[in-house]
Order: sequence, then C-alpha cells, then structure tokens
Amino acid sequence: APPPERALIGCCWQVKDDGQTLYVNEFSWNRISNVLYLESPAGVGYSYSDNGNYTTSDTEVAEDNYLALQDFFTKFPNFTKNEFYVIGESYGGIYTPTLSLRIVTGGTKINLQVPAGKWVPGVGREWVMRVDYGCGGW
Repeated sequence: APPPERALIGCCWQVKDDGQTLYVNEFSWNRISNVLYLESPAGVGYSYSDNGNYTTSDTEVAEDNYLALQDFFTKFPNFTKNEFYVIGESYGGIYTPTLSLRIVTGGTKINLQVPAGKWVPGVGREWVMRVDYGCGGW
C-alpha cells in the first residue's frame, strides 16, 4: 500500500514507484463528480472583504452564496444539468438550509437535490447525517 501522503493526491493523480513522477488516476472520483467549495461569510478561511466590513447576517450570507452560485452557473452552464447538493458543517447547520431555501425561491436553474440519509439537527447547530447501510435503521 502507498504511504498516507500519497493518498492526498490520489483523488486525481497517482505517484509512480519512482516516487518522483505523477500519472493520472483513471479511477479518480472527479471523472464523475465535482465539488464546489464556498467559504463564507467573508473573513473565514482565505476569504476577505474588500472594504474590511465583516458584519453580516445569515440572510446576507445566503444571498451572497446564492449570487456566487448564479455567477458560477452563468459562467459554466454545462453544470446546470448536474444534481446539486448543499452540505455544510458546524454553523453550516444554519447556512445550508438558508441557502437551500434561497435556491428554491430564486430564479436560477439549479438542480437542487436532498442528500441521501436522514438529516437531523445536531449539537452546536450542526446538521448530522446518518446513512443507513442495511444496519437496521434508526
């Protein structure tokens, strides 16, 4: 088995036995799936505000993310046919439903889907998903 650090690039590339050369992983998940990451609100992660104002509300965050999605799907209309899932962690338990509501009530053609499994509000405003894998349910 390859060392763990090789697994970090294994989604798209594999390292040859020489430890120096990369080649395309023909079984890569990104041949059939795509991931779009949005950091929000401004000021988290690597995101920033041009005017230095980091005060926001949950509604504003949903609107900003919705505008970002509109821009994305305008620039890349070939992705509008794909299933689209909104997921998050931690305070994403607030951001994911508010963004999903904004998508449903907006005019952008986004193929919004509900992730498989049973979703329940969890500790710390997180949304916790438990998928039943034939283990007897809840």
